[in-house]
Amino acid sequence: MNRLVVMLTYGIEPSIMNHIIGILLDHLSQGENDPLNVHTV
Repeated sequence: MNRLVVMLTYGIEPSIMNHIIGILLDHLSQGENDPLNVHTV
């Protein structure tokens, strides 16, 4: 995951990078609360 973020952030302004990382973190946090994930565990 970290490697993917690093690859995506090359040549991108820090503010945009932070925005993208924030979106990724939001999706990860929502995924943890996803009922479908609870059933697959």
